[in-house]
Amino acid sequence: QGPLAPARGSALLIGLPALLAARRAMAHASCLPCQLTLRRRRMACPRGAACPAQGDEEHCKDLAHPGDWYYRSHLVRFKHGQQPEFETLWQLFMFFNTDCTGYLTKHEFKRVVRICQSLTREVQMPFHIAWHGVQKVDNSFVSFSQFCEWAEGVGVPLPSNANKHVSALGIDDAAQTVSSMAETGVVDPLVRCSDSSDIHELVPITDAKLLGELQSMLDSTHKSNDNWTRDRGCTLHGCGRCSFSCAVRNQVPVPSSYTLVHAYRNQNLNVWRRYSITRQRIAEDCSHVVRGVEWNPVDLRSTFNLDEPVDLACNEWRVFHGTSEENARKICATNFSQSLAGTGWVWTGGEGGRKTPLYGFGIYFAENVTKADEYARRHDGQGSGEGDDELCAMLVCRVVGGRVNIVTTNAIDIDRLREEDFHGPFDSVLGDRVSVLKKPFNEIVVYDSDQVFPEFLLMYRRSYSES
Repeated sequence: QGPLAPARGSALLIGLPALLAARRAMAHASCLPCQLTLRRRRMACPRGAACPAQGDEEHCKDLAHPGDWYYRSHLVRFKHGQQPEFETLWQLFMFFNTDCTGYLTKHEFKRVVRICQSLTREVQMPFHIAWHGVQKVDNSFVSFSQFCEWAEGVGVPLPSNANKHVSALGIDDAAQTVSSMAETGVVDPLVRCSDSSDIHELVPITDAKLLGELQSMLDSTHKSNDNWTRDRGCTLHGCGRCSFSCAVRNQVPVPSSYTLVHAYRNQNLNVWRRYSITRQRIAEDCSHVVRGVEWNPVDLRSTFNLDEPVDLACNEWRVFHGTSEENARKICATNFSQSLAGTGWVWTGGEGGRKTPLYGFGIYFAENVTKADEYARRHDGQGSGEGDDELCAMLVCRVVGGRVNIVTTNAIDIDRLREEDFHGPFDSVLGDRVSVLKKPFNEIVVYDSDQVFPEFLLMYRRSYSES
């Protein structure tokens, strides 16, 4: 009863417990577009996707069609016996994404599987097998890119995105784009290569202009003072193997500059495809209010356009991640491993053992090369060039931040941060350590590896001033 009650006979409520219905109502109550339209829930057009009058403003005044805003936002009522229609996997995913977070819960995914089973006989599998096959991060949600991979793998006959409805949202068919790129040899500017036919390798960059722009990233994001943190370590004990006071007395010196020696572009289309789909989903969310939270731009010092611009409308950034060359190459091949997220270099205060990172087990990035360099490791000695043993490795990654949860204090509830990313309105965390706490550097964290594309591998040399 009341203005928030879904219409009687809605296909969305078949088999739903009252608790889930209440949760959906609460989600809509905090979403401004939904507040404005809940009293005007539209009837589904009986002719569905085949309706020839979808462009007729008068016809669409009271009727919803597959793919339009009302249909995707489950502000639609169905006549008895009428079933929802879907032209794309995106429509199907968003129709059942009842809390508008961009992630399906286990219960929501179960309902999606039922629809997929009606579309193809190949999906006649026990639900626990489908669930095990689709979720990769933890056991509580499914992202859109993971759902697309699963659906295409079992033969669901729907494209991922592209149609006349979602194209207006700036969403293209990433799967179709990647497929055509592979078939025709035409590679997106992001992953174009020189003359290599292998689309899964790191390709050396020879373009002088791009190399110069990458060097400019290193120069302009270096912090020349107030730049030591405990993660750079102690000259006597290394990092995390002694007390903080000991590390302060014996600080590892901070380089005065960084010189780019080699750079490689990652042209892994499988990783790019997952990232592209996730970016499109987040970009669509950023176009309207989600659970009472508006999108706001967040500017980072490291966000250079280089030879391909980033999408600032969804807070897409370029950021740094320091590591070893071996790990960097693995990351470029398979993307970041969620099981290892945030465990690479965590201060233990000399106690040893595994510690929880500051903002929980996520994937951490820096807008300053000086901060990322703290985690970079020298070359393993297998380099082909003279002096390569002196080089360090660092990744420049594209990261889509979407709605950013900005944390300015040390009162950090890491479980809540993760919950608000997966089941709330946010997509990323900006640990603002500078404005209030007066620490040297900020940190950027995401909890879903599909929000990251490792774009460039940089091999560089550290330089130190005489002082």
